[in-house]
Amino acid sequence: MLKNGALSQALQTIAPTTWEGTAFRCVKGVSVEDVAGALRNLTKDGRYSREGAFRALYLSLSPELAKKEYRQSPSADEVRGVTCLDFPLRVERVLDLRGEAVQGRLGTNLQELTGDWQVLTGRGQDAPTQRLGRAAFESEHFDAILSPSKLDPEGTNLLVFVDRVGARLAATGLPAGFPERLEV
Repeated sequence: MLKNGALSQALQTIAPTTWEGTAFRCVKGVSVEDVAGALRNLTKDGRYSREGAFRALYLSLSPELAKKEYRQSPSADEVRGVTCLDFPLRVERVLDLRGEAVQGRLGTNLQELTGDWQVLTGRGQDAPTQRLGRAAFESEHFDAILSPSKLDPEGTNLLVFVDRVGARLAATGLPAGFPERLEV
């Protein structure tokens, strides 16, 4: 991964793409309160974000991948159950990291983008992907990141910078007993 200044400059040369469709996320809990709480807690460490830096909603482009992402979390606790959510959305300014050309411009590769970021974070260091996420957020050039999945070579994840998208993000298609939609 390029270093800070060079990374910021390289991001300015990448044309954003648009993504529209339904993305998915599974969260711990089966009650409205548990699920709504999970949707409010969007400032944890993640592959492209550090705790407290910005609100990041991590989604997957298929329900199957969302389930895999949930199950691989070290804190996944099935005792309280799980609820999978649909997020229909359109994001205008997306950094698409799936192609080798964009990866090359950023000085990264598939291995680095899908590698174990928790090791560095556990040592108090930023992982390269976290530096990339912060630089993309701070550039104000992107509202989201499309990234290859670590868990599925054919799968894609979508990180949405919650405070950058124009519309409120809301989960729909919720289970019986839930409201029609839950906003992030």
